[in-house]
Amino acid sequence: MLFKCTPVELDFIAVAPLSFENSVEVDASAEAVFDILADVNSWPRWFSGMTKVVWNGKAKGGVGAQRTISLMGLVKVKETFLEWQPGKRFCFRFERQNALLARAAVEDIHLTDLDDGRCRVDYNVYMELPRPLSPLALLLKPVLGTIFKRGAEGLKAYVRR
Repeated sequence: MLFKCTPVELDFIAVAPLSFENSVEVDASAEAVFDILADVNSWPRWFSGMTKVVWNGKAKGGVGAQRTISLMGLVKVKETFLEWQPGKRFCFRFERQNALLARAAVEDIHLTDLDDGRCRVDYNVYMELPRPLSPLALLLKPVLGTIFKRGAEGLKAYVRR
C-alpha cells in the first residue's frame, strides 16, 4: 500500500466533508446480518466491484482488527475496526490504499431489529477526499453515493436469497 490515510476516530463522523447515508430494511435479524458483515467471504457476493476481502493477522474481527479489501482486483484498501458490536454496529476506517481514494474515511453500519425477524441497516460512509480530488467533490459525490447505495441494496438482495 502506497498511500497512508489520516487515522481518524469516530468523532470524524461529525466533521467529515462528505457523507453518504443509506438505509434498507432486510428480511433477517440484526444478529444474522452482523454475521454476514463479519464473514469476509460474503462481501464480494453482495458488494458490487469488491473481489476479495481477507483478515490481516490473527484477529478475525473485533475493535482493532484489520482487513484488506480488493476492488475490481486492482484497488486495495486496508481497514481497521473502530467498533464491533455484534447485532448492533460494524464500523471501520481506512488505513492505507494503493490508489488515492480518500484522505480519510469511516464506514459505519448500524443494525436495528424490527418486527417479524427483520432489521434496518443504516449503512453510512464519511469521507474526506485527497487534496487533488477535493475540487471535484461536487462531481464525485453522486458517483460515490451510487456505489454505497448499491452496497446497501446488494446486502438487502443477498439476505433475501
